[in-house]
Amino acid sequence: MMPVITTILSLIEQFLPLLGTSAATSNLIGTIIQTLENVIPLVVDFAPTVYTSIKNIIIALKADPTTTQVQWDALDALDAKLDAANDAAIAAVDPDAT
Repeated sequence: MMPVITTILSLIEQFLPLLGTSAATSNLIGTIIQTLENVIPLVVDFAPTVYTSIKNIIIALKADPTTTQVQWDALDALDAKLDAANDAAIAAVDPDAT
């Protein structure tokens, strides 16, 4: 499953620079957010593997001027979930990690 997820994340990362400033861009951002919301629960145990990719996507979407406040809030929530999943995965491997 991880190769499929990493491929999806890679495609999203490559697609981000192509986002424009049209009304359709907001819809595309919504679709990307929905995809991330579906992916994060699947990668909880592997969060460190995809952490950087997902973080980069979140950062890029927040930097897009067409991102709405609702989308920004959803990205903040995804960011928090990703951080929690990453921390849990690291603690599972090394309970002494901070």
